[in-house]
Order: sequence, then C-alpha cells, then structure tokens
Amino acid sequence: MTLENNHTFITPCNQRITRIDARPHVKYGKVSQDSYGFEYPTMTSLVDAVISQEDNEFPRHQYVSGCSFNDIVWQQAIGASCNMDYSRRGRDMGNKEKVLFDLVQVGIIDHQDFDEPHKWSSRSIRYLAVVADRLWAMLEAERSRNDHLEQELHELKGQVALINTHLLAIDRHLFDANKKVNKELKKDGDQLNCHQRCVDLLQEKHNGLVLVMAW
Repeated sequence: MTLENNHTFITPCNQRITRIDARPHVKYGKVSQDSYGFEYPTMTSLVDAVISQEDNEFPRHQYVSGCSFNDIVWQQAIGASCNMDYSRRGRDMGNKEKVLFDLVQVGIIDHQDFDEPHKWSSRSIRYLAVVADRLWAMLEAERSRNDHLEQELHELKGQVALINTHLLAIDRHLFDANKKVNKELKKDGDQLNCHQRCVDLLQEKHNGLVLVMAW
C-alpha cells in the first residue's frame, strides 16, 4: 500500500484510488487552513486515519471532519478497499455476496479510460460504494452477534438438558429410596403386628389362667 503523487492510493491488489479533485491543499510549504482556522489534514494523515500496518487491522471507524467532500469520499474509499482486501477477499461467499463484493470493489477503484469516466459521476458512484461497504459491515456485525447469541443459546440448551438429566436421576433416586423405605416400613409393620398378636395371645392365656385359679 502506497500513496503516489499525494493523491493516488495503490491498494494491496495494485489497484488505484485517485482523489476526484486532485488540487493540492498545501501551499508554500505550509498546510492551508479552512474557514474556521483549522489546519487542513495532509493526504498522508487522511490515509493513516483509516489504515494501520499492525496485524492488518484497519480502524475504519475513523472519520476526519473538516475536509472537503471529495477528500472524505476518497479517504473512506481507501478504508473500504483495505477492508475488502483483508477481510473479505478469499473468504467463502455465496453467489449474492460475490456479486456484491465485485460491485463495491468496482465502485471504489479508478475506472479505465474505456469506461469514459466523468469525475462527478465517479464521485457519486464511489460514495454509493463506500456507503454499501459500511452497510455490509454493519450487516456482518449483526450476523456475527446473532451467531454468537445462537451459540450461547445452544450452550444454554445443552446445560438445561444436562440439568434435566440430573433432575431425572435425582427423581429416580428419590423414587427408589421412597420405595425402599416403604418396603422397610411394611416389613417393620408386619413384625409389629406379629408381636402384637403374640402379646394378645399371651394375654388371653394369662386371663384364662386367672379364671381357672379363681375357680
């Protein structure tokens, strides 16, 4: 990635993105100022604001205010092109995404002479391509968020299923324990009834002996 002649950006795929209005903003070695008295950003600073050489990550959220519309569109086109090259190129896409990729890409880069480009129509096309890239990025972020939520939901369902398995095991254990307790209680009840019958029988015999002795 290089900046050629201070107004043409060469992409990693060796494609060119030229400022629509290439008039310089630097005069007599000093940076010109706008109507508010702020120094106009250099072309290098505009490029640096949307690209980073570290880990191929591009801070595309950067937006340098106070620039001309032409330079804003040019700067954002550079950021969009880098994002297309490093984030989307070579990625597995469906047919619709491939067409969208090509349309955005052809809208960002310079047109060939045989396309008979006009600078103002080219600026409009480039602006639409930049907006399309931003909307595409927002859609990708939303899709990623939904995929993350679906993954969390899937994991949560797995945890719920595991909890249900444990609850079923506990319920089965309680059922078996209750069945065992009832069996033990029935056994103890039977033994108690047997002892009670023996006691009643002995009581009857004792009462009989008492009557005999009374005679």
